[in-house]
Amino acid sequence: MRAGSPTIRPMTADDLDEVARLEHEVEVTPWSCSGFEDALTHHRRAVVLEDEGRIAAWAVLMPVVDETELLILGTAKAAQRKGFATALMRHEVDCARADGMVRMHLEVRASNAPAIGLYEKLGFERVGLRKGYYLVDGQREDAVLMCLEITKNGGEDAR
Repeated sequence: MRAGSPTIRPMTADDLDEVARLEHEVEVTPWSCSGFEDALTHHRRAVVLEDEGRIAAWAVLMPVVDETELLILGTAKAAQRKGFATALMRHEVDCARADGMVRMHLEVRASNAPAIGLYEKLGFERVGLRKGYYLVDGQREDAVLMCLEITKNGGEDAR
């Protein structure tokens, strides 16, 4: 990833159509435009990473007391394998730490090896499994539950 070029900013209502379009290009269980709109309406932490003026990655997190849950993380097809998801996740872990969060949770499709690898690189550990959580092409797929103890290492090992 080029130093200094990408910027991370809050997602706005003006971003919803583009983020939903990009999400549908890359995700087998995509959020809809109304799902992202709901995140903004309910004051979730919704952010985008822009590169050269275009949305390259996005994330929505839900803080609950002193923990936060990653609800969605995506990278535009043309922007994949360039470090944008890693940069966005590192930023969000730093923000969670600054906000006093002690841990971050997420769930990911068991077959999504690239995402699991990214999360493990950032210090997340597998803590459970939800059998048949996702519906993919008419079939049920397990969700791997992962957790990062922010106050312990917070992904510092991956820096």
